[in-house]
Amino acid sequence: MVLLILFSLRFVAVGDILLDRGVRRYINKNGIKSLFSDVDSIIKSADVSMCNLESPITKTGIPVNKPYCFRGEPEYLEGVYRTGFNVFNIANNHTIDWGKKGFLNTMRNIERTGGYYTGGGRFQKEAEEPLIISHGGITIAIFGAVDLFDPEVVKALKYRPGPYCLDVKSLERHIKFIRPFVDYIILTIHWGKEYEPFPEQEQVELAHRLVDAGVDIIIGHHPHVLQGVEIYKNKIILYSLGNFVFDQKKDYQRETVMFRCTLTKTGIKDIEFVPIFITDCQPEIPDRKMSNIIKNRIIALSSIFGTGFMESGERLFLCKRAGEPLIIQNSHIEHILILTNLSGKVKIIQSPKK
Repeated sequence: MVLLILFSLRFVAVGDILLDRGVRRYINKNGIKSLFSDVDSIIKSADVSMCNLESPITKTGIPVNKPYCFRGEPEYLEGVYRTGFNVFNIANNHTIDWGKKGFLNTMRNIERTGGYYTGGGRFQKEAEEPLIISHGGITIAIFGAVDLFDPEVVKALKYRPGPYCLDVKSLERHIKFIRPFVDYIILTIHWGKEYEPFPEQEQVELAHRLVDAGVDIIIGHHPHVLQGVEIYKNKIILYSLGNFVFDQKKDYQRETVMFRCTLTKTGIKDIEFVPIFITDCQPEIPDRKMSNIIKNRIIALSSIFGTGFMESGERLFLCKRAGEPLIIQNSHIEHILILTNLSGKVKIIQSPKK
């Protein structure tokens, strides 16, 4: 008798989710459930589904004096969680829009839904620590960070809550520390220039440095548009996934993708990009014509990195130059299988709820 044990974790990531302004009007008119009706099966199909939460979730707090100040309702977040999202990045330039109280309420409201956050904390040490998830025999660490030269970003300090503002040397130390204990390290990062189709050279250099430090997948957001995909040293860099739930009107702001893959002990498989078009704030599976436009866009944006893609029907996969699906081999399979409590403060999530 041969006993075959398959270890795997299905992972989905999207870009920015806004729960205010035009999205608020949509939800109040149509309900939160209908917002995700076209894509909820994809979100629910994953063990870990992650988004960038582009607004604080609070009913109280003091709004910051700034041009764009967002706030979502706790019941909106509950609907997003019921759709299937269970990990929320809170390291960005908007989660502090309603001050410290609003930020703390955001963390509490995420926890109350049953979800988990990364990229923020009640103080700096907590904010810079990763979320660690163990599911299906696979253990991952998810770091969240914001890297913007923006005076509106009020970062976490020793005794102040807030998002984790990137400190490269500090992050490298955390990566080095956690690397032996996990199968994969994922970084979700708010960075870059808005509406630019290509990352800046400094971003590319930073991404390479963080991969060299031990990150396996980098997932970028903030530009509100798609940017390219790079395979660097057999690791995946998504420079920007663009919007996912947003009220912006121009086509290039509404064209986006969902990233999904399967993490196994031996490597990252089934690396796929699902074309999405945002119609009246709602992410939808587009018709064939628009789907091809979106696929061609991400292929073109990635061409500067020499990244290969393969189409299979309406589906788009990363591939080798020979046209075979790309499998990213796991170079860390020798890690310690029993994960202890590390620093005593890192939260270890066994089989995240959905």
